[in-house]
Amino acid sequence: MADLTRKGLLIILALPFLLSGSDICHAEDVSAFNLIGLRVGLWRMSSTDVEPGLPYYATSTKSISPYGEFFLCYGLKRGFVAELSLGSCDRGETRLEIEEGYYWESLTIYPISLGGRFYPLSFKPRIPWQPYLDLGVSYVVGSSSLEYGSFSPGFRGFFEGYVKTHSAFGVFTGAGLDFNISRPLIINFDVKYRWVKFGEEVGGIRDYSGAQFTIGFAYVLGINR
Repeated sequence: MADLTRKGLLIILALPFLLSGSDICHAEDVSAFNLIGLRVGLWRMSSTDVEPGLPYYATSTKSISPYGEFFLCYGLKRGFVAELSLGSCDRGETRLEIEEGYYWESLTIYPISLGGRFYPLSFKPRIPWQPYLDLGVSYVVGSSSLEYGSFSPGFRGFFEGYVKTHSAFGVFTGAGLDFNISRPLIINFDVKYRWVKFGEEVGGIRDYSGAQFTIGFAYVLGINR
């Protein structure tokens, strides 16, 4: 898994350099566009340790999970763009052990984010690639459900319909690159670090802060300038 993750990250990092030397890119000011798009990649949690003092402990808690998000961008003025996004991170199943036995819990995290981008090279629209910095806030919902449990004195069974939601506010910052390969189509590379911490444990841990690495495509809906 670690080798596969490293290869994926290397591919994401190498693509901008490969595309910059190609003839398919189209030079135009990306910050003037209104966009709708999709990004997919990985969310790497910095800490997967269970909080001290909890009455149980978790095993099989992974640090890297698949992540995807839809996003909308609105060009404000040269160099500045507002972005709204809805993401989904599948944490899979986590085994939680308690004094009476154990149970499996599945968890999905949904960040709803509002942020802004700054394109420092927007005054040079003749280059096909445009780096940006971004900053924003998020409302994060964690939806957990029980899957299967085994409790003394020997009860085992599947759970149906038990779903619990948790919420927290967070912030993020990051950077990215947009490649304008044609007027209607843009390739996007994005790296973010999210700070997210729930008030209580969710899937065995509270702190889901970590880095996100994504690649995606955006479609140009219109131009503001």
